This record gives sequence, structure tokens and C-alpha cells, in this order.
Amino acid sequence: MSGVAALLRPPTHGLRLWYAVLSGIALWMAHVLIVTSLARIRCSEGWVDWILHGSTVVLGIGTLVGMVWSWQLWRQHADAVEDAPDATSRWMFLGLFGFLTQAISLLVIVWEGLYVPFLRSCGA
Repeated sequence: MSGVAALLRPPTHGLRLWYAVLSGIALWMAHVLIVTSLARIRCSEGWVDWILHGSTVVLGIGTLVGMVWSWQLWRQHADAVEDAPDATSRWMFLGLFGFLTQAISLLVIVWEGLYVPFLRSCGA
């Protein structure tokens, strides 16, 4: 199986599974760190705006990747019985949990990115 085809399949184990479930939270925290760290020097350095906007785009795309993988995992196992003690129901739960946390994280990342042009100037 080619590398692209493998990436398009729903994750069921390993790093891709945990990326699909937890990356939104980590990427959102990285975005908060970048925006808050660079907000003070934004006034004196014009190039900082590009880093702030670029971080919003890059981290948003990373969150979208995890969101797609979570959705694939959830949809692949959507017919599972929720309270069954098997791997299929666990994957369904992880897919749904990952999808919801990725969606919320993406909304917050975009919201913070839209806030960048409205950051108060240093002299004002």
C-alpha cells in the first residue's frame, strides 16, 4: 500500500490514532503560546504579524488533519455498540472524542487568529 493511501485510511493504532485524538489540544496550546509570546513585540517588529497569521494557518491545518482522521475512525466504527467491551466500541468513542476536541480546538485557533489584527498597539 502506498504512503498516501495509508494516510487516508482511518487510524486504529500507533501515533496516527493518538494524533487524531489528542493533537487538537496540543496544537491549540501551541497557538496560545505563540500568540501570547509574540503579542508584546508585535508593535515594534512588523514581521511578527506574518508569524502570527502563519501559525494560525499551519496549526489550523494540523488540527484539520486530526479532525479528518478522527471522523474517519468514528464513521468506520459507527455501528458499534457503545457499551460493548471490545476494540470497535473503544475506537468509536476515541473517534468521536477526537472529532469533538479537534473541532473545538480548530474553532478556538481560528478565533484567536482572527483576533490578531485587533491587538492593541503599544503606543495606544
